[in-house]
Amino acid sequence: MASVRSLVFVVLALSSAHTARAAADCPGSKSLYTVKGLSEMCTAVPAGKCEASYVKLSPATEDMVLCGLAGGICVSRGPLCTAPTGPPLPAWGEPKLLYAGENLGVSTCTFTGECKRVITGINGVMDMKFLDDGSLLFAEYGTGIWKCQNGAKQKSDCAQYENFKQYRPLVFAFSKDKNSMFLTSEDVNSGYSMVLKKCDAKGNSCSDFGGFAKGAVREFAMDPVTGDLLIPSWNHAGPKGIYRCPESGTPACTLTTQELAQKPRSMQVLPSGDYLVNMYGSGNYMKCPPNKDSPCQEILKYEVLKPGDLAAYGASRFTTKAYQLPNGADYIVLSPDNNNAMKCTTSQCTIIHGQKTSTKDYTTFPKPWGIAFGPEWR
Repeated sequence: MASVRSLVFVVLALSSAHTARAAADCPGSKSLYTVKGLSEMCTAVPAGKCEASYVKLSPATEDMVLCGLAGGICVSRGPLCTAPTGPPLPAWGEPKLLYAGENLGVSTCTFTGECKRVITGINGVMDMKFLDDGSLLFAEYGTGIWKCQNGAKQKSDCAQYENFKQYRPLVFAFSKDKNSMFLTSEDVNSGYSMVLKKCDAKGNSCSDFGGFAKGAVREFAMDPVTGDLLIPSWNHAGPKGIYRCPESGTPACTLTTQELAQKPRSMQVLPSGDYLVNMYGSGNYMKCPPNKDSPCQEILKYEVLKPGDLAAYGASRFTTKAYQLPNGADYIVLSPDNNNAMKCTTSQCTIIHGQKTSTKDYTTFPKPWGIAFGPEWR
């Protein structure tokens, strides 16, 4: 378990290091970084990609190497690192837990499935983000964005965040400079179709973003390096795929993957820079390079994910998100239609929390939607 906790730390702590490091610091050619001879811990990093960092874990210890920034930086406090350097810990310290948002509240979980609900009284958690001070933002279905200080036990201990109560967000994210907030929100004036909006950081001024029609976009991700929005085209009139949209709004959004045969629902940016894309209908997940001339490939097939599809709402084949863990081999997969979470490799999945049989369970882990990594909840 200690190894997993160490891995989670780097995922959250990268952005401040990226912004502080100029592109001129990047190596001019492919390079390897060696920590006491363990060069196999890092793979070659193409020039110009040094900010797209990722970690490798030593199989024998808990030491990590952060690869890609000028070849690599040792960031662990373990025995391989004689002089530890790297990005500082967030103000709240090292992340300890996986957080899962579901219909009754927020739960903290280990990757082996031990979960407990730490915030109750919430009517559907759609998305979550941690702030640097350790407080948690979450989007509640129908009521906007809320902020909970670490240690809150129920929704009444929390407060609505800024002026976002006027929206019904599904997904939200700050811009790279934290001066803007992007969100997808139900538009009550157009049949509750989802619209993509860009707001100031306090939610006082918002406008439609990206030129997508109402209902064309449900979810999005942020490019951790450039700050661009990466948008799976849900009901977009154009080609199906992932669109890249500069956060400034110009130039216009462009297709950044090959055209897909099915509708993409959600996505994660992998450490390699590729996209892990959930395909609505087939239940498969595709790995897509950010290049429309490069083919996507199936990486998590429905036949592997099938143990978690208990037909709670019929044979939906529906999972909402898969998150590749930093070891590059394991995935956490959420299925709101089946009220469970799985831990998967590309060849097998195991239900780690929630409904495990066809008997409907609406109390243990109902309709999980989002995952965040954060500190211990006091």
